[in-house]
Amino acid sequence: MAGLTLLFWQDLAVALDPAALRGIGWATLGTMIFSWGNMASRKNSSLGVSPLTANAWGMGMGALTLLALLVIREQPLVAPEGSAYWTALAYLAVVGSVVGFTTYLLLVERIGSALAGYATVLFPIVALTASTLFEGYVWTASAAMGVVLAGVGNIVMFRNRERP
Repeated sequence: MAGLTLLFWQDLAVALDPAALRGIGWATLGTMIFSWGNMASRKNSSLGVSPLTANAWGMGMGALTLLALLVIREQPLVAPEGSAYWTALAYLAVVGSVVGFTTYLLLVERIGSALAGYATVLFPIVALTASTLFEGYVWTASAAMGVVLAGVGNIVMFRNRERP
């Protein structure tokens, strides 16, 4: 927690406006739902449901839920034009969702949801690295220290606990 707080300190300290607080609330809710998903994945694993099957069902239900929300809110379903959109969508759907999430579900199946959850601490660091390379993110001393603390936290969690 300390590492992630330092990593995002600039955004948290500077932008404590209602929109930022709403964003933090949504992120907290998303984290809680993600944890619930970890527990569901663990249960699926114990019932013999493969991660690929669970992922397919989850994505199908998510797509149907979004479609239902469009219908309820009377929003039109509009297909965007342009190859950049469709290329990005295909990448996110295949690599970001199917491959990425199925791989994570396999990790949950193999090492358990508690340990797999600690690996997610690295997600913001990976995102910031991509942002540095492609979007010009500027690192601060507190962000660098946050990365170090997040890494140390993961090392502590994954070290062999059977030593005397």
